[in-house]
Order: sequence, then C-alpha cells, then structure tokens
Amino acid sequence: MSFNDAFAHFRAGTASPEECALVEEELEKNRLISEYLDEDWSQTPPAEPARTELRQVRRSLRRHRAVTILIAVALAAALAAGIFFGALPLLERQYYNPEVNTYDQSCSDFDLYLMAYTELFHPGYVYNHTLVTKTGLGRYQLDLNRNGFYTGESEYASAALDRGSLTMPRSFQSGYLPCNVIERASYPVYSMTDDHKSSVRQQLEELPDYVQVTAAISFPEDLSMAQLLELMDTIDGTLCWAGIRNAPEDRQCYPLCGLDPYGSGILVEGINSFYPYFEQAGEAVTGEVLEAHFESLLRFLAGQTEFPAEAEQGWVSGSYYQSVLDYISQAGIHSYGGVIAAAPSELLRLLDEGVITQAWPMDADFRF
Repeated sequence: MSFNDAFAHFRAGTASPEECALVEEELEKNRLISEYLDEDWSQTPPAEPARTELRQVRRSLRRHRAVTILIAVALAAALAAGIFFGALPLLERQYYNPEVNTYDQSCSDFDLYLMAYTELFHPGYVYNHTLVTKTGLGRYQLDLNRNGFYTGESEYASAALDRGSLTMPRSFQSGYLPCNVIERASYPVYSMTDDHKSSVRQQLEELPDYVQVTAAISFPEDLSMAQLLELMDTIDGTLCWAGIRNAPEDRQCYPLCGLDPYGSGILVEGINSFYPYFEQAGEAVTGEVLEAHFESLLRFLAGQTEFPAEAEQGWVSGSYYQSVLDYISQAGIHSYGGVIAAAPSELLRLLDEGVITQAWPMDADFRF
C-alpha cells in the first residue's frame, strides 16, 4: 500500500482504517518537522542585531582610541609650545643679553658700556659697535669694533658670551695707561729723570714736523675743566684724552681714568635723558658740560651691575666708580695731564714754555 493511494482515499473519505493510520502518521511527522523548522527560523534573526551591535561597539572603540590619540598629540603640541614660548624665554632672561637696548633704540646697553669704559680707561680709542650672533641658549658670538686714534684705523676683535660669562680678547684690555707716564697722576709721584728728559728732547729735536708724536703729557698743576678747554685752544695738536684725578694726591687709585674732551663723535641721543651729556657730540663744549659728561660715564658704569665683567679679565671692580664719584663730589673734577698728538716742535714748545713738565712719547706716525 502506497502513501499516495492512501492519501487519495483519505481525502476522498474512502480510506480503510489501515490507510487512515498511515496518513495520520505521516501528517504527524510533517507537523513535527514544521514546528522544528519554525522554531529554528525564529531563533536565527536575533543574530543580525547582535552583529550590528558588535560592529557599533568596535566603531565606538576605534573612535575613542582616535580621540585619545588626538588629545595626546594636542597635549604634546601644547606642552612643546609652552616650553618654546614660555619656558625658553624665561631661561633666556636668566642670562645677560647683549642686544637689549634700555636707554637708546639705536644702541645696545652692551655697546654703551664699552663706549663709556673705553673712553674712561683706554686713551686714544673710541668704541664703535658690536656685531652680535646668537649661537645657542644664552650664548653669543661678539665681533667688537673700535677706532684707534694713534693709527687712524678701525680695529676688530672677537669675544664670546656664554650664559653670562664674557670672554674678551686680551688685546682689548691693553689700553690702560701706566701710572708712571704722567708725573702727578697718582701716588707716588713718577718723575722722569733728567737723563730721560734729555733723551726725549733729543729725539723730538731730530724728528721732522711731518711726523705726529703721540705722548703722555703732565701739567705743572691740576686744571679745572674750564682751564683745560682754555689750554686746548692754545695747543697746535689734539688732546685726545685728559686724565682726571680720581683720588687724593697721596693715594693711588688704579687704573687711571679720564675723558675725551672732544666727545666720541657717535651720536647716541636717547641716553642723555638718563645720564646728562653722556654723549656730548654736537654740544657746545664748556667746563660744565665736561664735568657732567665725566660724572655720567661713572654713574652709568656703576649702575650696570648685570654687565658680565670679570675681574680676572682686567675689568675694574664695581666699587671703583662709586669711589671716584665720592671723591669728585668733594674735590671737583680736575686734570693732571693727558695724551696728546702733535708735531715734535709743538711738544718742544710746550716743554720750553712750562705748559707741561714732561712728555712721554708713546707712538709716532706720519701726518698728512
């Protein structure tokens, strides 16, 4: 008996009991299979939302990691910028900067210091300018330039500033005037012997007048600044430096200091509002102007406490300037002699007329 015949008889209502049993058995099987299939299909769809949620979680994690990385990069950049724009300038301020210009926009404080220092202590020199090249944190290469009155030429030297430590060439500090070349410049008195004076006179007499002699000269007595200017009008030559008494005559205060009575020739006008007549070029020079000029040089140098001067390199101590200021405030400003450039015959005239007591030749050059 086949299922097809039995199912046909079952549908026609003519099926025997055996055929009904066969069909009902098959129908039950089919029902069970359908239920099974229906249950399996109903469980499958939830898997897709789960995969979607998983993908969303993964995308969220990736976004979180990206945001975290971006935040880290931004913080690192901000930290680097903070160090560059904040910390580095603070570190730079710890060290002396030779390019700062507090007093005059056209001239740095460093240049002003060397201008004043050169005029006070280095007869015959005028400091011009410093070319500054930055080489690192607090480090600078310095190219120094000054004019030498004796040679009429510019001189160049190199220095280095390393985090507040200044290394100057020894040649720059070689311009100090010895105590013994001007007779009453300091204590004890250094007078030339008669033999030395005779030797100098003989040399001057043998030199032609087209030779210019640079000599340290000594006055028989101290001259006020007004008297010094009057004397300069009578001299056929150039008094390129006038020594100024810096202590009582029975004391020695070295180095000798003085001023250029003609001015440096470099116009630095801004600083004059801080230190009167610091720069006297262009001014009608009077005794009062020279006195104010000399005092301003001292006061300026005394106030530059941050300048990286080192005693072992020949710089004077900070107390020197105040000591001289204290002295001139009581005794006034007077000159005992100086450095002159003149023809041999003019030096002989000054000696013969008693205008000077001695002349100590230091250099000679042709005049044009």
